[in-house]
Amino acid sequence: MNLFKTEQFFLESNTKLQQIIEFIGMQSSELEAHKVEEHILAKLLSIGKSLLSGYFTGVSQNDVGDKVVNSDKVELKRHEKRTRKYFSIFGKIDIERQIYWLKGEQSVIPLDNHCNLPEQVYSYYLQDIINDFSVDVTFEKTQEKLKKLFNINIGDRQIEELPSTTDNYCASYFEQKEVPKKENEGELQVMEFDGKGIPLIKKDTAKIKSRKGKGEKNQKKKEALIGTSYTVDKRIRSAEEIAKNLIYPEANFNQNKKKEQIKAQNIIRFGSLKMPKSNVVQLIQKDANKRNPDNKKDVIVLLDGSLYQEKIVRDSLNEIPKYTVILDIIHVIEYLYDVAHAIYSENGKEIKDYVYSLLLKILQGKVGRVIGGLKQIITKRDLSQNKIKTLEKVVKYLENHKLNMQYDKYIEKGYPIATGIVESTCKQIVIGRMEGSGMKWSLDRAESMLHMRSISKSEQWEDFNKYKIENERKRVHKPFIIKRVA
Repeated sequence: MNLFKTEQFFLESNTKLQQIIEFIGMQSSELEAHKVEEHILAKLLSIGKSLLSGYFTGVSQNDVGDKVVNSDKVELKRHEKRTRKYFSIFGKIDIERQIYWLKGEQSVIPLDNHCNLPEQVYSYYLQDIINDFSVDVTFEKTQEKLKKLFNINIGDRQIEELPSTTDNYCASYFEQKEVPKKENEGELQVMEFDGKGIPLIKKDTAKIKSRKGKGEKNQKKKEALIGTSYTVDKRIRSAEEIAKNLIYPEANFNQNKKKEQIKAQNIIRFGSLKMPKSNVVQLIQKDANKRNPDNKKDVIVLLDGSLYQEKIVRDSLNEIPKYTVILDIIHVIEYLYDVAHAIYSENGKEIKDYVYSLLLKILQGKVGRVIGGLKQIITKRDLSQNKIKTLEKVVKYLENHKLNMQYDKYIEKGYPIATGIVESTCKQIVIGRMEGSGMKWSLDRAESMLHMRSISKSEQWEDFNKYKIENERKRVHKPFIIKRVA
């Protein structure tokens, strides 16, 4: 503790405050409000730097005596004093700390321990602000915001590297987080999964191992697996109501507005490029299990139709005794429109009417009849080879997923049948930040951003930062005992 320096910093802060007051009194008739506001902020930041400097010089846990005993019960002697940089929202501050040292042992720095200083030069608060900015805007925009708001300059590379500090804690945070209260949960436990490509830099594109067919170009993207876990109440509707809402939404708009919307509750969103896809599934599974410990809720798994993805999900869901896989109905509708366009030449009402008729049959549990009808069209109608290929593709799609298309049973039980949550998650986590014009990512940077946006879009930002800081304290600062000399 240096009481003289501390007092000097506090006097300096008081002088600067008086200068602000005098400035306002003298300039109130000369300057516009926004100019005064700008001046006050700049001066307050300067005061903040003085006050924070005074805080550090006033910490009593700095020079704590001749010796300390580390966590391995080894005595360390008082050594030299060293200065480190601390980059706060007020700018850079030099901190003088007493070092306790013994050759072959990790140094103990009582002030660092007491103040929980980060391993990096940037304060935890500044790290939080930087990550909070860069999770939504480009690193360049983040740099501009920091300069405009706090008048601090940080290199774009340093800003890009900061999110990587979240990687070690993101998955473990989701695994340990508390479950929502039962009264805030829905009747059904739902998981959804989807893949989304991330544009990569050329160097990392070459790392992607993929089997390419003849004439196929090198991949420019790597697929991240995105998963969601949430609960929702049952919603009982008829097949006709669902079909009309999906094919003729404009006709039912006012009617739908009057109905009370059933919302997904406590959505957890998570995406990863580098983790094995099975690990992503298991992380989402753990959240679902914690929220359904007695297995009383029906568990729904919504997928978009990728057989490869379905195999990964089924192979990885090894802790849930019973669940129902459902094929996303929106993807089914897209295939039905392919059929309609192959049969009808004009894009008019008859297209929608035909799709509606097929969809209604599927929702009524008559997938087999739809497949049979399409096969008859292929054999009996005079269609071009391209149109026949289209219909054959749809038939194969329906046959591959027939097991997951028992919509009559799902509707009767009030289950959700569309992957709307994971689709919106892909937009929020990936498209909204990682697919800007000309954007390309390294694998490491992309993974860090996926994790940050997973936390942000799961509305876990504040809790995650507390968790990270607590765990960084345990990792960086080892406990010690002050040994008093008689």
